[in-house]
Amino acid sequence: MKAKNFPCRIDGCARTACKREWCSKHYQRWLKHGDPLVTEIDYPDRGDTLKWIEEHLSYQGEECLVWPFHHDNKGYAKIRVNGRNMQVSRYICESLYGLPPTQHEAAHNCGRGRMGCVAPNHVRWATKAENEADKEAHGTRLKCERHPLAKLTDEQVATIRRRYTGRRGQQKKLADEYGVSYSTICGIVSGRRWALHG
Repeated sequence: MKAKNFPCRIDGCARTACKREWCSKHYQRWLKHGDPLVTEIDYPDRGDTLKWIEEHLSYQGEECLVWPFHHDNKGYAKIRVNGRNMQVSRYICESLYGLPPTQHEAAHNCGRGRMGCVAPNHVRWATKAENEADKEAHGTRLKCERHPLAKLTDEQVATIRRRYTGRRGQQKKLADEYGVSYSTICGIVSGRRWALHG
């Protein structure tokens, strides 16, 4: 028996759904950006992100400096440079201290790398063991799917999933409303994060 063709669940899209009830185009956008409605046009120009970093390399405040652009699904600030995706903290370490010693990674003194902190005076090169010890000391080691510094309850996550309809700009509005990052909302509505318990 031939399977029925269903339209993509995105309003106004007449293409046939292939995966997760989205057409191929929207599914590929979700894979790349965590949101089926986001396009490259919605993202800041890469020159803007590099300019922002240059303007903030001299920041010496004690407060965390939170990256206002793209975050990965763990909350880390991300950037694409010379065709390579990398964490902004690593880019800042390379800019300030040069290339890392062998097998070192960018570590956060503040313990808020997963909250998008990119303050230049909060990052340094550290060995994997030193970085893991930092995470243990700060209590930020991931123990399950839920974000260690989460602000949302299971009930709020369920409400966000119920309210999300796939409309353009809705994830940004939900992020603002709940006081979390855009990437957190992307992870919630895509099902990649926040397994509900009970």
